[in-house]
Amino acid sequence: MSEPLLEIQNLKKNFKVGLSNVVAVDDISFNIAKYDSVSIVGESGSGKTTLANLILGVEKQTSGSIRYNGEEIDFSNKGLRKTIQFVQQNPLSSLNPKKTIYQTLELPLKIHNICQRKEIKNKIIQLLQYVDLDESYLERHPYSLSGGQRQRISVARALACEPEIIIFDEPTSALDVLIQLKILNLLSELKEKLQLTYIFITHDLAVVRNISNKTIVMNKGRIVEMNNTQKVFESPKEEYTKELIRSIPTITEEEEKIKP
Repeated sequence: MSEPLLEIQNLKKNFKVGLSNVVAVDDISFNIAKYDSVSIVGESGSGKTTLANLILGVEKQTSGSIRYNGEEIDFSNKGLRKTIQFVQQNPLSSLNPKKTIYQTLELPLKIHNICQRKEIKNKIIQLLQYVDLDESYLERHPYSLSGGQRQRISVARALACEPEIIIFDEPTSALDVLIQLKILNLLSELKEKLQLTYIFITHDLAVVRNISNKTIVMNKGRIVEMNNTQKVFESPKEEYTKELIRSIPTITEEEEKIKP
């Protein structure tokens, strides 16, 4: 059996809040294989966002290990920062309003030396094509785009680094349901086309049902359930998971037509 792409072992993160010691991530372990699409699900305060920050190197764990391709993650390694990319919840706040879409996508290409200078424009056009946008968007600014278009640009920016893993933090929560489904459909297509590994951080099980092969449910910093996504939905073991599933809105016929 091949080595996991990402290996989390006995991971723990404590925060000092006044005189109290708050355990945000409490001794969790799991593996992610290459080409997996894994959803980490839980309500606010469950520890899922802290877990994502630990994987991204934004926070330093109190104890435990995070290994990528068998080696301890070290984000001082520029190559590793390129390999694991992040798409934020609110694309408007993560995109520089003063920069055009061309400038936004140009920056990671230059930082990581993805291509030669003379190839940059063609590479940017290719990135836009990946997310179903054309070159008419090159000189536009984020404020002139719809929420769905901005999220597509955020995805294109992550793809510019030619990553192996992309972490999505509530990638569709700011979008209406129909646009959510279109974005999820796009992400499914990109995963297959570019052979990517996905990690989704979300409170909404409806988002992950058709895009993840594995689901991890977190509550109060601990993993309470972990299984392939179909089994989590068909035979959840924990009452907390059952409550999350019961909270899923009913999908309409129109939404059903464009499911991923």
